[in-house]
Amino acid sequence: MNDLSLITKEEWVILEDLNLDIYDTPITQILPRTLEKCRALIDYSHSLTYLIRYENGQQTSFQYESPDIPQQYLRLYVEKFIMTDYINWYTRSPKTSVFRESDIVPDSIRLNSEFMADWMMPIGLYHGSGMIVSRSGIKYAGLFLYRNEGEPNFSDRDMQILRVIHERLSHKFHNHFPSGLPTEGLNPSSANIITIDARLTAREKEILSCIDSGILRSHMAEHLCITENTLNKHLANIYRKLGVNSFEHLIQIIKARSTDA
Repeated sequence: MNDLSLITKEEWVILEDLNLDIYDTPITQILPRTLEKCRALIDYSHSLTYLIRYENGQQTSFQYESPDIPQQYLRLYVEKFIMTDYINWYTRSPKTSVFRESDIVPDSIRLNSEFMADWMMPIGLYHGSGMIVSRSGIKYAGLFLYRNEGEPNFSDRDMQILRVIHERLSHKFHNHFPSGLPTEGLNPSSANIITIDARLTAREKEILSCIDSGILRSHMAEHLCITENTLNKHLANIYRKLGVNSFEHLIQIIKARSTDA
C-alpha cells in the first residue's frame, strides 16, 4: 500500500531535512546518517545495514554494520546465520524494495525458525522491517530496523515513511553508481571491518586507519595534529568500544583482520 496521507505535515518536514542530509552526506557515510535521522520518525530498538555489489554477475553483500547489535552477534550473522535468515531469499530476489517481515513470512514459520531462536531472540529482536536500496534492477544496500518482543509491529505509516526514504536513497546511490557499486574503492579496510557495532567517532576511525597504515604510536599524535593527552583519550575509548586492553592487543586485532581480508 502506497498512501502518502499516512505521513503528517510535521513528519514531511523531517523527511525533507533527511532528504537534504542524504544529498549532502558522502556516500560512504549515508547509511549510518540515515539511521540516525530515521529515529525521529520511526521508533526501533536495533538496526543493521550493509552494502551490495556484483562480482562476476553474482550479488555480494559486504560491510555489515550496526550501532546497537552486539558485535559478536553481527559476526555470527555474517559467518553462520545469514543462510538461515528467513528473509534472505526475499532480499536477494530481483524486485525487493521495502518490506515488513511479517508480510513476507507467516508467524507460524518465522517464530518457530532456527534463526529466530538462535540469533534474533537472544538479542531481543522480534519484529523486523527494512529495505533493499535499488534502482533500475541494481541493488546497492540493505537497511533493516527491528523492535523487541512486546513492542508493536511496524505500522503501515512506518512502512510508508520507509518507502519515501527508499526513494531518496535509491536516487542518491544510482546517481553516483548507475552501474552498481564498484568492486574496488568501497571495500572496507581492516580498520573499517573491526568497527562493526563499535560506534567509533570519525577521529577514532582515523586512528585505526593510522595503525593499519603502519604509523608508529610515537608519531601518531603529531600525524593527527592532536596532543598526546587527546590521543590517549581516543585510544581509551577505542579500547572500551572494541573490548581490547592495550595498544599491542589492538595492533594484533588489526593485523589479524588484514590477514583475513
